[in-house]
Amino acid sequence: MLLAAGIGPFDYWFLVMGSAIWGNFAFLLHNRKYESIVRRILGTCTRGTGLSGVIMGLAVVISLSAPTARISVGVFRIPVYLVVILCLAVAPTSLEHPQLGPGQVMRLGGAMYGALFCLLRPRNVALPFAEQLET
Repeated sequence: MLLAAGIGPFDYWFLVMGSAIWGNFAFLLHNRKYESIVRRILGTCTRGTGLSGVIMGLAVVISLSAPTARISVGVFRIPVYLVVILCLAVAPTSLEHPQLGPGQVMRLGGAMYGALFCLLRPRNVALPFAEQLET
């Protein structure tokens, strides 16, 4: 799917690394703001690791590059853009929750990078043999 949109291995690497960095940077900014609140509630500071930002960055790029793409959730096939919209709609509601907030912030950071990646990268034609890989 990403190959058909012209995103090759080198671009993919930049997408994954950029989404991870932006997601973790967003977490650090959010954590610094709410560190005293979290410390009072949980008695410790929170740490953010994981690939939430990368997953959202990839989902945003897929939904912008291939709007007809679908993802299987159980027996249902849901459009990727609908999953992205739902995740981005739910994220702001739980930002201040001490346990859910860090993951949501990382997802928002990765989504921002994914959107910028799609908007700012040069439009390439599909890579050779990409249509054969899609089947």
